[in-house]
Amino acid sequence: MVQRIVPAVVSLLPMLPSKKGKRRRQKNRSNQLSPRRLCDILISRCDMNQRRRALVYIRKSMVRNRRDEISPERQLSNCMAVAQSHGWLVDEGDIYQDAEGHRSGRSELHRPAWRALKTRVITDPSVAAVIVNSLDRSSRSPKDFFSFLDLIQTHEVELVSVTEQFDTSSAIGKAFLAILMVIASLESDLASERTSSTIDYLKSQGIHWGFTPYGYNRDDDTILVPNGDTPAVVRCCELYAQGGLSYLKVARKLNAEGYRWRDKQGQPAPFSRYAVRSILSNIMIYAGWVPIGRGKDMQINDEAKTIAELAFVTDAVEGKHEPIITDELANRVLATRHERKALGVRRDDYVYLLTPVLHCATCGQPLRGKVGRRSGYTYCHRARGKGCHHADGTFSAEALEGEVLQGLDLKLPPMTIAAIRESVESRMRSRPENSAIQDTIDALKKKRQRLRELYLMGEYEKEDYLLLRSDIMRELNGLERKLTGPDYPVESVLTRLDKLSDVLERGKRGQQKKVLGMLFESVSIDGEGTIKEVELQKWARPLFADLFIVNGDHKCPQGNSNPCRRLERAVS
Repeated sequence: MVQRIVPAVVSLLPMLPSKKGKRRRQKNRSNQLSPRRLCDILISRCDMNQRRRALVYIRKSMVRNRRDEISPERQLSNCMAVAQSHGWLVDEGDIYQDAEGHRSGRSELHRPAWRALKTRVITDPSVAAVIVNSLDRSSRSPKDFFSFLDLIQTHEVELVSVTEQFDTSSAIGKAFLAILMVIASLESDLASERTSSTIDYLKSQGIHWGFTPYGYNRDDDTILVPNGDTPAVVRCCELYAQGGLSYLKVARKLNAEGYRWRDKQGQPAPFSRYAVRSILSNIMIYAGWVPIGRGKDMQINDEAKTIAELAFVTDAVEGKHEPIITDELANRVLATRHERKALGVRRDDYVYLLTPVLHCATCGQPLRGKVGRRSGYTYCHRARGKGCHHADGTFSAEALEGEVLQGLDLKLPPMTIAAIRESVESRMRSRPENSAIQDTIDALKKKRQRLRELYLMGEYEKEDYLLLRSDIMRELNGLERKLTGPDYPVESVLTRLDKLSDVLERGKRGQQKKVLGMLFESVSIDGEGTIKEVELQKWARPLFADLFIVNGDHKCPQGNSNPCRRLERAVS
């Protein structure tokens, strides 16, 4: 920085005002500048010296017709030549490449290097230009391109194209640039249409298009040819067609027999469940058919039970490639897939009521709902073998939920509610700070009653009675405000409990599940599926504590006889 500032200061020294007299200063005033103007010029010259860095952007297009006219290497060579001719610095960190696979210029979503370059333009003041081989390398979307153009103009950064020569400082230059971007977008759209049309034609002629399936190679005419991995495909289909084996079990058997899968680089790799699924999803191709639709249209159709019916439903054509498996083996694979699909059907409307609160009493692990093909709906541990000897067990959902709902009676009789209110009031009165105040309140109430009796007997006139009564009421209100309230809002809790009871009695399963989650913090069961301990939510604990104090023979929410030791532990 010092090496840049010192020459600039030296070049400006003759322009500084001299101190040799007023007449001489007035004579040379036209050649002199003010200190503020000199500082602005100094800063601008330093800034010009700093902005000497260029960013290079490279994007790889899809190679068509076996020619790559704008390879990443060639783009980089052209851009570096332009940067050298302008005297711009380009280091290794100034080169941004979206060259892995096919990065479409229609969107910025799948171009991380382009987004990083835009961030660099915003944050780095030393950037002087962005260099691209052609405008369509930067973007094929007019909207995204003009947004980028506004960005670089805001930060005073130039956009340089090796192929096109343009000037954005004039209206004609901007219009010419807009025409170029529209042409680039049109070219991309036409190329996509031509590609789609070519793919549809090849498929209609029985030539597979897309990723080469495992077990095939391609000849010079892009037709599939079986390779040395063909036995693995046949063995995979035979194992699955036997029935009773999942994708994972088939993969383990293939690995044990010495077969190997091929990864994206063509290197041998162990079979996985996803590899087996990939083979079985391409069953039509291995049977000698070419589907016309996309991959999602090749899924097993409920109406198709054989490979011929599946080909008819999906509008497939006979392929020019040699089939690997027979139609008989393909039909067995389809039959097995239909059987396993039927076994895996689960009712979407079933709601597990206790999933938010049910826990294992031994290890404290939460239990989840699970449907079994033979056992039905059950509760089981989320992770097996984590230190709990009951971790491999399952518990019937119907039995557990029935036990909870059958014993959970939240409808309290009026006598019990009155007793709870009286208990809360007596506990409030018994507090030391309320005892003396309550005695005074009771005395004032008796005085008010006596005053009313005397008024009815004619001892007081109406005006005198009302005046004395207002004094007593004023004193009573003041004392009642001094009383501390109950230890919990008993009325709101009773109202809430009554509403929850109505939902449990007449609500749907989803509503019942919410009620149980609002009422219980956790419900713990042992290895036999018996409820061992219940923990209530904080808002319900005081009410149930009063319930057992007031009416010990009241029915416990878990259906236990008095005393309910488990719930006593929950509310304690």
